[in-house]
Amino acid sequence: MIAIGLKTLIRLIFVVDVSVRLARSDNKIQYLKKNPLDLIAVILLDSIFRLARLARLVRVLRALAILKQYMQPLHAILKTNNLDKVIIFLVIVIFISSIPIQYLEPSIETYNDAVWWAIVTSTTVGYGGH
Repeated sequence: MIAIGLKTLIRLIFVVDVSVRLARSDNKIQYLKKNPLDLIAVILLDSIFRLARLARLVRVLRALAILKQYMQPLHAILKTNNLDKVIIFLVIVIFISSIPIQYLEPSIETYNDAVWWAIVTSTTVGYGGH
């Protein structure tokens, strides 16, 4: 219930903001041309935007189907010498080794920074992440 009220309040703020700026502008058409996203923000087209999300999902599924076609030869190459298992092992080692680095390295504050440090350290000559 509160979320619906908050959504309406935010939309009302957008409407007032765009209306005031449009009323103050000397050239209304020029304002609308330069600020089309402001106009889109106040239009109540939730159902159309939901339909656009569905179209985006169809595009993603189509891209995955195309990608699968190209990934099969790559997967066969990786399986030849068990390179796929080596890559999986290396990814696991990077994520696990990031845990103690987060606590032991004073300049690293977050786990994301520790993962970045592990990736940079393992793919370059040495430490170069910060």
